[in-house]
Amino acid sequence: MQNSCSNQRIYRADTRVFAGFWVRLAAYIIDGLAAGLLVLICRIAMSGVFYLIDMTPFSGNVLFTYTWKDIILYLAGAAYYVLCTWIAGTTPGKRLFRLRVVSADGGKLSFIDVLYRETVGKFLSGLVVCLGFIVAGFDREKRALHDMLCDTRVIYDEGVKR
Repeated sequence: MQNSCSNQRIYRADTRVFAGFWVRLAAYIIDGLAAGLLVLICRIAMSGVFYLIDMTPFSGNVLFTYTWKDIILYLAGAAYYVLCTWIAGTTPGKRLFRLRVVSADGGKLSFIDVLYRETVGKFLSGLVVCLGFIVAGFDREKRALHDMLCDTRVIYDEGVKR
C-alpha cells in the first residue's frame, strides 16, 4: 500500500508505453550537449588548478594514459547522468520528450542501480559499434543492453497522450 503523502509514482505495467530507439536517441543527443557543457565549465574552472600542478607528481598518468584531469572530467560528465536519473528519474533531455527511467515493476531506482546503469551499463552498450543501444529498436519492451543488465525501462510519463 502506498502512502498518500508520498510523491513517488508507481507505473502499472498495463498502462506503460515504452520509449523507442529514436526518441531515446534524440534525448541522448540533448543530454550529451548538456553534459558536454558541464564538462567544459569544469575544464575552464579547473584549468588554473591543473596549470599549478603541471610539474608535480600529480601531473603524470594515473591509470594507463589517463591523468587526474581526465578522471575528474569523466566523473563530472557521469555525475550529470547519475544524479539527474537518481533524483528526478529522468534527465533534462528525457524530460523534454516526457520520458522516465523506472525499474521493471515501475518503481523508483536505487542509487546503485542508477550508478551501474549509467556507467558500466552504458559503457557495455557502446562497446561494440553501439549494438547495445541499437537493441532497443528490436526488443519488445524497447530495452537497450544497459536496461537489460539493470532491469530498467524507459517509459513515457503518465501525462503524455499516446
